[in-house]
Amino acid sequence: MKKSYFACYPALLLLLAFSLFSGPARAQWVPTDTVMWNDFAALPGTAFLISYNFTNGYGYFFGTNYLDLDQDPTTPEQPGTPAFAQGYRVDGGSYHIVELLFLVGYKEKNSLHGTPLIASIQLLDDSSRYTINTAQGPQTYSVGAPGTHLTSVGVPWDSIKVSSMTQYSFTSAVLPAPVEVSSNYAVVVDLFDFYNNGDMIGFMGSSNGGSTLLFGEEFTLWQYPDPLLWIQVTHLYTGLRRAVAIFPVIDDGTAGIEGDVYQGGMKLGYIYPNPASNTASVVYASQTRQDLELVILDQKGAIVKHKEMPGTPPGEHAFDFNVSRYGSGSYYLIISNGKERITRKMQVMP
Repeated sequence: MKKSYFACYPALLLLLAFSLFSGPARAQWVPTDTVMWNDFAALPGTAFLISYNFTNGYGYFFGTNYLDLDQDPTTPEQPGTPAFAQGYRVDGGSYHIVELLFLVGYKEKNSLHGTPLIASIQLLDDSSRYTINTAQGPQTYSVGAPGTHLTSVGVPWDSIKVSSMTQYSFTSAVLPAPVEVSSNYAVVVDLFDFYNNGDMIGFMGSSNGGSTLLFGEEFTLWQYPDPLLWIQVTHLYTGLRRAVAIFPVIDDGTAGIEGDVYQGGMKLGYIYPNPASNTASVVYASQTRQDLELVILDQKGAIVKHKEMPGTPPGEHAFDFNVSRYGSGSYYLIISNGKERITRKMQVMP
């Protein structure tokens, strides 16, 4: 028996793995890594909370902080980023975003009730032009920036979960309604109210190099306060090539797998019933004879079910599982062939 793919990467067992799905109307769409947490986690190093400690600035790079644009300790620092954004590519076709997941590494309440986390989805159809000081002198840049607003969602302070290096807990924000995207977009986190209320928050980010390898460094942005401009993070700090731990959960809107295209030689149908309280079923398919695994993770990334399926023959197959002992909440069913993964989300009710 080969060694389990999930056993080969223990860090992934703590994390949720997300995948992109193609439906009949989107057969030409090529999935990318831009919304996959498993690929984010597999980058060299580990995700962590990035403190801001350059010169006389302080705080968190992706969160409440103070900026020092000219890197001169004799001049005052700026009051911080009003917002930050992580962008995502859509390489043809379209899909619907149904939920956002965040990894928050720090929060501090100084106001009476705490500040809600407000995020929006915006198309990257605007542009920003700015000049900053570098060791080679002033440099002028023009970058793509958030523009057309698609939707917003809020998370109450008490619902914002705090993660650590050893325990990841996702903060979830279900969108008011699914939002279709067919071009590059960004998830924007608004920090205005945090500054006004004196509360603090810090988001986790990828290992260094993550934004270059995965999301594209041009899509990790700060909103600079004076004047109000979107700035590419790597232009301000050339060594900070990281992506923010924000993950859109997407859905192609198809109920079965008959019309789906194979992804990595696999298909994974929808879980039924969903929500489930006793027994649930899912149909999956293999394009060739291959070793497959089915894993069910809870919201914290712990394994609640693991089934190895060596030598799975081509064609469709069904998997039934009992959820009565799982406890209420969100779970994620993952099928893997050791190279690719596809994920479906399910709810368990009492």
